[in-house]
Amino acid sequence: MSELKKPRICEVIGVEPGEEWKTTNKDSYTYRITDFGELQILRDGKWVVAYNFHIIIDIINCKVGIIHMPHWTADDIADVKAVLKIWPDTSEITRLSCTTIRICTPVYHNLPSRMFPSLAIGEYVSPSVILEAEA
Repeated sequence: MSELKKPRICEVIGVEPGEEWKTTNKDSYTYRITDFGELQILRDGKWVVAYNFHIIIDIINCKVGIIHMPHWTADDIADVKAVLKIWPDTSEITRLSCTTIRICTPVYHNLPSRMFPSLAIGEYVSPSVILEAEA
């Protein structure tokens, strides 16, 4: 029996099957490609088949780009809960370098980099975005 291969469209546009992503155009939709190469869009909390393939054409022709959605881990969720217990007014969490995480409240707080392992250098996120991953 042959192993299932990644749909060619995933290779062309640079996403993994099942990966959720957005685009740099002005829509606010979340997209994914299924294991069978079907384009889906998230509407009202449900995945539905997207029949408008203009977005794929625009990606292939470099008119819009893909924004990969971060995959927050259980450690990230636990870290944000701990931070919010100490600083409930946290508005943003930023990885400044490979050694420092900055917690933005009315006063900045720097933490060791072992927290928030999924956060890339220069990336920042609101605590509510990480907590949404728990739902």
